[in-house]
Amino acid sequence: VQLWLPISNDAEHDPYNVEVNRARFLENVYRRVSALPGVEQASIDGNDTLPMNSGRNYSPFTLDGQPHASEGGPTADIAVVDMRYFRTIGIPLLSGRNFTEADTDQTQTVAVIDQTLARRYWPNSDPVGVHIHFGFGAGLKGVTIIGVVGDVKSDGFEFPNVPHIYVPMGQFAPVNAVVFLRSQVGVGNLGESVRHEVEQIDPNIPVHSVSTMDQVIYRSMADRRFSLQLLAIFATVALLLAAIGVYGVMSYSFAQRTHELGIRVALGAQRLDILRMALGEGMRVVLIGLLSGLVGAAIVTRVFQSMLFQVPASDPATFISVSAILTAVALLACYLPARRATRVDPILALRNE
Repeated sequence: VQLWLPISNDAEHDPYNVEVNRARFLENVYRRVSALPGVEQASIDGNDTLPMNSGRNYSPFTLDGQPHASEGGPTADIAVVDMRYFRTIGIPLLSGRNFTEADTDQTQTVAVIDQTLARRYWPNSDPVGVHIHFGFGAGLKGVTIIGVVGDVKSDGFEFPNVPHIYVPMGQFAPVNAVVFLRSQVGVGNLGESVRHEVEQIDPNIPVHSVSTMDQVIYRSMADRRFSLQLLAIFATVALLLAAIGVYGVMSYSFAQRTHELGIRVALGAQRLDILRMALGEGMRVVLIGLLSGLVGAAIVTRVFQSMLFQVPASDPATFISVSAILTAVALLACYLPARRATRVDPILALRNE
């Protein structure tokens, strides 16, 4: 469950202008919400850390000893998180260590980076222990990398991973925050409980935008889902037209061979022989069409690669299932006309000719 907690830092006498007060408030919120019934895990993080949210806090960065970062240099998304964030979201720690309670404003400033950033700028070495700077002008920050974590999709499944630099909330208390809760409790009940706990600390802090992570992902995929639904409708209509076409062609073909089938039956051909012949001839045509279609699909699916996530363009399961459906439709289209043709009286077939 995600909750947005805007904390104003613009009022002249607002206590949250002081970073230590913001950190203390957020820690109090964590202690209260993590004790709620049904809450398994909880964390409080900066508002730009929500996966699939397309929120951005881009900042240029440089290695220690290099000239200060500029707008044309490398950039990363700066995310303020607490030490429980990675465990709550389910992001694996790949190397180094996680943040701890010891990482405060009185100790060395540290950061954790994601795998995308590590691969891009340290492909052949371990970045743990490297000192980097990020920010602009007077806001320039220097941190030491202490760990590497897995990647998170920020913009959507179809977009490449965005490089992240995570900094601890104990050293960079954010102005805005999000509460992440892992729980089996309904989102409505849990949202009201969290709102009540925040009001007990400070009734002036608004709590809103309560939703589950599934809802966040669902909204982020709305455009793609609409496009795929239209594509599915067109594909279903195309499959129906193909089935009607195959059935019509096969039915007409066997209707034109009534005289031939009558002669075959009169000469002793069994109904099973007629069916076998019909299915064999029909399936030869179907197989040629399937092979041609598979080759064409393997080429055309490259166009839809950007709409897929963790599914290759030439997904074997999809190709096999679609081929099986079309083969079953073709078999039925071959069998029904052939079965009807075998029931024709050979005398009537010869007399009609």
